[in-house]
Amino acid sequence: MSSGRPVAAPIRASIRRLGDTLADAGAAVASAEPDLADADRIFHVPRVAAFFNDVDVPIGPTTQVRPFHIDTDWVREIDGVAMRTYIEWMRSCGRLTVTCCPAPSLSCGFADGLPVDAQPIGPMRQDALLLSVAKAVEEVAGSGDAAPDLV
Repeated sequence: MSSGRPVAAPIRASIRRLGDTLADAGAAVASAEPDLADADRIFHVPRVAAFFNDVDVPIGPTTQVRPFHIDTDWVREIDGVAMRTYIEWMRSCGRLTVTCCPAPSLSCGFADGLPVDAQPIGPMRQDALLLSVAKAVEEVAGSGDAAPDLV
């Protein structure tokens, strides 16, 4: 996969040989690659690390909406703002994925009987720190054992 970038001939040849080897072993091998036109822009997102110079562990919503009915294919509006695509309604967690920052989901209560989760965000490669913060938040908030009223 070159994604439109130059790849040295020995590298291309090695990848081709690997494909041939896998094909000989019975694998279905095809020459294809995804459109990664925006990959360079996404690759630079980890510059978010500078944000943690001023903030220790930000906490935001895990999702932008409460759980919705199973017959709803996707959320089309949030608080009067139209969602143009399927993934816009889940940007609060999706955008964090490309930052490489750890971000667990913690129960923080209920809204109209439906669960609401918070998402503490840690600096890159600081999973242990974030897990200790998440544990402390859960203990202080007392929401770790919370359960909905199903009656």
